[in-house]
Amino acid sequence: LDYDDEEEDENNTRKRRKGYSRARLHTMMKSGNPLAVQLITNHNLAYMKKLTGDMRNAILEGKYDEFVRGYISRHFPGGSDDLEVPGWVKDALHAAGIEL
Repeated sequence: LDYDDEEEDENNTRKRRKGYSRARLHTMMKSGNPLAVQLITNHNLAYMKKLTGDMRNAILEGKYDEFVRGYISRHFPGGSDDLEVPGWVKDALHAAGIEL
């Protein structure tokens, strides 16, 4: 599942796997199909590669704080005042000097 084989949704926040739905991957995992592990691993590696590339670009542009806030708001839509953002995330960001 390379990012080149996926499509962005209307919010550019999630990727859709071509040919393998989440339900299909779940069924494959439950049945012990080793292909599921390979597909999920490839997807995770592609995601981490893109994430670290985006983080690097944000650092080089001096916009890392903005990047982090955007990432948090996409992954925890309840906001920083809500219980959606785990305490350990808030603590880690505070330690890094980033306030939500």
